[in-house]
Amino acid sequence: MRMLMSKSSTNEKSPRPRVKLLFAVAVVALTAGITGAAIATSSRALGPAALASGTVPAQGVVKAIGAFRADLHLNAGQMAVVEGLKKTFSHSGREEPGLEGADFGLARSAPIAGTSESVWIVPSGENVCVFIPTGAGGWGGSCPSLEEVASGHGIAIQTDEAQRVGKAIVAVVEPDGASAPSIRGPGSVAPVPLTVTNNVAAAVVPTTDSLLSGATILKLDSLKALK
Repeated sequence: MRMLMSKSSTNEKSPRPRVKLLFAVAVVALTAGITGAAIATSSRALGPAALASGTVPAQGVVKAIGAFRADLHLNAGQMAVVEGLKKTFSHSGREEPGLEGADFGLARSAPIAGTSESVWIVPSGENVCVFIPTGAGGWGGSCPSLEEVASGHGIAIQTDEAQRVGKAIVAVVEPDGASAPSIRGPGSVAPVPLTVTNNVAAAVVPTTDSLLSGATILKLDSLKALK
């Protein structure tokens, strides 16, 4: 899994997960056009059909991720977000192989627990691209492969001490039928499951916690040194 416009990535033991630490920023001005780096997407707000990129995601991804098979119902605000993402990231496939062939017409959102924001997922060939807001209209992202998603390694993490001291946004893509990932605080015995919406669990969590996804156990405070 390759991180989009990122500064750092990290691996963790138990077993070694392929996790992406996000710092990418692509400024998306939803009411005054789009500026920023090669990371996101957009299209005309004419309804779901207008957002189709003309690409066909791998059938394995669509089969494994039920959210991509569900009917698309976007409100005006969501349409604007997808437009911004597509316009920013639709030409990034040359530099970011995981983004090549991204179909923003199938973009799906999931709420970030503890905020009023959402993460977005988009199928891209054999990958599932994840976009996380970084604050001030920016986005960070990564495109884990379906194999990584199936093994519990479809994890993206965005940390920004300037925006949220001691906390991070975690997003975990889960295939149909998988157990929900969970968070375990320091000294806690029982982990707390995260809510999965549209095959994604996302939340703002303290960096002192650990993330459990499949057989992966990731201590979030181990990421702080990478900043």
